[in-house]
Amino acid sequence: MATRKNRLARRVTLIFFFAIAALLILLALSFASILYQSERASTAALQNETAQRAAVSISAHLDSLHAPLLDAVQMRPDLPTAGPAELQSLVEGVLSQNSPYLEVALLDVNGNVRASAMRSGNVIENSERDADRVAAFEAAHAGQSYLGHVHLTATGSDPYIVMGEPLPSAQGALVAWIDLRHIWEIVAGVRVGDSGYAYVLDADGNLIAYRDPAPILARENLLQTNAGLRGHVTSTEAASEYTGLNGQADIGAHAPIQTSQWMVVVETPLPEAYAVLYRALAALAALLFLGIVVSAFLARYLAVRLLDPVELLREGAALIGQGHLDHRIVIETGDEVQALAAEFNQMTQNLLRARTELEDWAHEMERRVEERTAQVVEQKERLAVMEERQRMARELHDSISQALFTLTITLESAQGFLAKNPSKVPILLDRAHAVAKEALGDVRLLIAELRPAPLAQRGLTEGLREQLSAIATRTGIPIDFHPESGVYLTPENEDALYRIALEAVNNAMNHAHPTRVAVSLFVRDHRVMLTVVDDGAGFEPEAEYTGHYGLKTMRERARAAGGTLTVESRPGSGTTVRADVPLERVRKPELAQ
Repeated sequence: MATRKNRLARRVTLIFFFAIAALLILLALSFASILYQSERASTAALQNETAQRAAVSISAHLDSLHAPLLDAVQMRPDLPTAGPAELQSLVEGVLSQNSPYLEVALLDVNGNVRASAMRSGNVIENSERDADRVAAFEAAHAGQSYLGHVHLTATGSDPYIVMGEPLPSAQGALVAWIDLRHIWEIVAGVRVGDSGYAYVLDADGNLIAYRDPAPILARENLLQTNAGLRGHVTSTEAASEYTGLNGQADIGAHAPIQTSQWMVVVETPLPEAYAVLYRALAALAALLFLGIVVSAFLARYLAVRLLDPVELLREGAALIGQGHLDHRIVIETGDEVQALAAEFNQMTQNLLRARTELEDWAHEMERRVEERTAQVVEQKERLAVMEERQRMARELHDSISQALFTLTITLESAQGFLAKNPSKVPILLDRAHAVAKEALGDVRLLIAELRPAPLAQRGLTEGLREQLSAIATRTGIPIDFHPESGVYLTPENEDALYRIALEAVNNAMNHAHPTRVAVSLFVRDHRVMLTVVDDGAGFEPEAEYTGHYGLKTMRERARAAGGTLTVESRPGSGTTVRADVPLERVRKPELAQ
């Protein structure tokens, strides 16, 4: 009982524990989701604000770089008509007054250089200079300011950009090649936490400013190589999580730079961006673990308090189930369990009263059953005797009665010839002797079949083998017996197949006059099969033969054994008798002592 109680208490404890733990886990997951969403939103807002500030700083710097060109054009509206010396002085003055400028050139209305100045050591590629000059002139010809692509000097270490401002009435353009290293300094100065960083991409996605110049010098296009960044730039979210420029999982935000098609991207590694979130989740996990431990103790306490009266009820029910109907269950909890115990006690009283009445009725039924059983046994014995008599009548009619009839006719013929032709009497007496001998053999065979000793001692296979051998010896007709080993049945079904086989063989010998008979016994498809095949005269199985009970008897025996019997025959084509018994009835017989 203690084991059952512990098992039930353990089950109830587990139910309470898992219910409370599941609720705590669900609440913890909900709170963690809220924390994550809140922290992610605040981190995204911070990233976006940082990107906006950096974009404003870079936009202001670009405006400061473009302002000297705009001022020079606006202050000298006569530039298209000024002389060469005056123009040369102007470009040299613009170059000297703006340290980031590497080269300045003034183009006429046809795009030809009218004046230019450059700093010593300028390493701008001539091909790139010419391409940028043509692009700036085309923009100026359309009346627009020009901001070109970012290039690297011939040494490949310094970035520069080309800016252009159209002259009045689109009569040319003032073009400057400007050093962008200060933008690198602005980007390197952007701080996002301890390990966050910023970088700038041009309109094509090329990296043009970053704290580490190596990726810039490698001319890396991040929008092509970084699918996560490309997805973030094309999305409407303020910030996204992806693999950043540092190869780690980052959260990033971007902001466009006004007056250009560039953008600033700010990225922070997730461990740092979500540091507060991770600490909060760790504290939440600790609280969750503490809550689960407390819930385990609480579940155990509740299970014990609830199961004590239930255990008393169970023990009382067990005693009542064992027959102790005088036992009473005492529970005083003032709840449904106490009411249930009272119902059990009332049920016990009813059971005790019903048991007394049932015992009286059972004694009466036993007396009646004994009387009825004696009557049934007596009727069964009489029925068995009648069935055996009917079978003996059929056997005597089919074999011995015909032989005696033949013997009577033969003896009467001999008596008639005794006075007329005494020479024929010995022949008729020999025939009568042969018929009498055959009848005697049939009588002996019938006596053996009443309780065939070979069947009782050796089983179906050996019993059939012995009887078939005796019939073959008596009739002189060979009988081929093909049994399958290990075929055993209950005694009743063995007797049925045994008698069906002998009946079929005797019918063939007495009526078909075969030259050979074959008997087979085997198992197929979970059934024990018996076949008797002869090459005799055959007959019509569906025809009625008055006074012949052989086929009817065989079918009755097969049906009583739970099987079937079929007969295939045609006049002049022999006969095949098939009987089967379900394999479920097969058993291995006990060895005869």
